[in-house]
Amino acid sequence: MIINSLCLAQDRLPSPSEPSGQNFPALKPRTIQACLELAKKFVTTIQRYRSEGKEALLAATREEKKKNLKYAYSLVASGMPQENVASAFARAGFLEAESSKDEFDSAMLLTGVQLALKNVHPIAIMRAMTAYLGFAVYEEVGSWLAQRYSSPIRQEEELLLPGELADAVYAFTDDPGSLGQAIRLAGLPLLAAASAGCPDETLSIIKSVGFNSLGSALLDDEIQNARSRLSSDELSDAQHAFLTLLGSLKELVPKGIVEEEAWKRSMDGGLVSEVSELILNLDARILKTVISAMDAKLVAALIQAMEPIAHDRLFSSVTSNRGKKILDALEASAPLSSNELTRQAQIFAQRVLAEVAPRSKILGKALPIPAQVRQLLSAILSRE
Repeated sequence: MIINSLCLAQDRLPSPSEPSGQNFPALKPRTIQACLELAKKFVTTIQRYRSEGKEALLAATREEKKKNLKYAYSLVASGMPQENVASAFARAGFLEAESSKDEFDSAMLLTGVQLALKNVHPIAIMRAMTAYLGFAVYEEVGSWLAQRYSSPIRQEEELLLPGELADAVYAFTDDPGSLGQAIRLAGLPLLAAASAGCPDETLSIIKSVGFNSLGSALLDDEIQNARSRLSSDELSDAQHAFLTLLGSLKELVPKGIVEEEAWKRSMDGGLVSEVSELILNLDARILKTVISAMDAKLVAALIQAMEPIAHDRLFSSVTSNRGKKILDALEASAPLSSNELTRQAQIFAQRVLAEVAPRSKILGKALPIPAQVRQLLSAILSRE
């Protein structure tokens, strides 16, 4: 969600035509650390402003000694339109930098003020400001943010509003992809307002799907803001809006597809690999003989435990009429469990062994089995 917030804030960042969009010279490590400390101080003050109110920001403005920081705080406190920030910095002379550090400081503060005026969360503000310093500070910034914003155990009482959202979110636990898509489409403000009236169990599901520890902290903070700013009716409206979004995704993703994805996740990847390799490595005559002698339903069941490339080899070994019967059986078949697929694979392996083994002394020796095929047969038959 941090990335989502940054993406939503792209239109708030200075355009390339503005002074802060120019190419910056490389900074020395010492200068980078000084710029980083400036960003930390600004973001810490903005967090106090969000939690304690405008008086905290005005107090910080009075106490601040650095002119650029003092001016940045005053712009945030003024509540001026975000689009006027760049011209305000220019009129104050802060865009006429005397050094590389001053240039970076001005660009970072300009961005920070613009985002703060849009009420963007301090986590996103910090990431946007320090983006000017490059990837060298990314991990350090992440650690600093984690120390200050990692989500603590929520102490406040739950605010439970009547509605079906909690049940709807729980119903999507088997389809985390769609739930994650709904979270991204909703955006943080709507999601926070919708979650503000949900039980902790619902919030835990949402966080596990769409957030890391910093994102969870951001969501908790936005939920607290929503509870303080919005009425119960407005929170209920947000729940209904998010519920409608979930419902629309459920309509776009039919139940059968959801069940198929859940079935795929439960598949035994080792079994699929072994069966597929066996099909690909079997002698063409043996494969044709075994598949032709098997019931079409058994072959259809076996196909469920194969990779697509093995499907091609199997169908190329049978006649078109036989292939059509197998396809009809496959279309009519239901997904089998891992145990059932293992059993079908073992039946197939036994029939392969029966085909290569001598039927009588008159027929002579058994057909030679390549080492890889022998290993695959052994692996399949030894499964429990």
